[in-house]
Amino acid sequence: MLADHQECDVVVTAVAPAGTAVHADGHDDFIDRTKHPSWWSDTPRAAVGDVMRAVVLDGTRTPTRFSALPSDIRTARGLRHTEPLARLCPPPSGDGRAVRWAAVEEALGIAPPADYKQLVRTHGGGLFAGVLHLLEPGCPDATYDVVARTTERAEILAELWAGGEERPPELLEGGTRLAPWGYAEGSGRFLY
Repeated sequence: MLADHQECDVVVTAVAPAGTAVHADGHDDFIDRTKHPSWWSDTPRAAVGDVMRAVVLDGTRTPTRFSALPSDIRTARGLRHTEPLARLCPPPSGDGRAVRWAAVEEALGIAPPADYKQLVRTHGGGLFAGVLHLLEPGCPDATYDVVARTTERAEILAELWAGGEERPPELLEGGTRLAPWGYAEGSGRFLY
């Protein structure tokens, strides 16, 4: 099984409108179209037989999800080469939180990133350093439930944009939406 943030060379085996099928380390995997540089720039589209550098975004999905974006590769390198969060903020004792991610993904309409899933699994939701609230799925308090807050924030953002606030250009693509994963205590600032 490929690990999240693992970097490797992948070989393109098929190209479709939704993305690129690739083969890596004995596995058939996938790069969503928005995770290939051609989606964001004039980089040529992938072709069967191309070899490219990519990083695992979510090793728990079948097929494994990769990204060939330079920014995602840099982020993964940083995550692999910095001290883990557990050292800076030891997780609570116990086995961590078990979450039915398929149900969460269906409710949200998106697949949360693997690092968010790992953070919830390891630490659970709650307050970090008295400043940052991590939202989690299935929290009995709707204030901290990621599904409830996603619905609430979508309504608030829709009202904001209907009132004339300019929508960020990254959100103009069809099907692109925001999902909060946390917020800063007392500031009203949400992290998406």
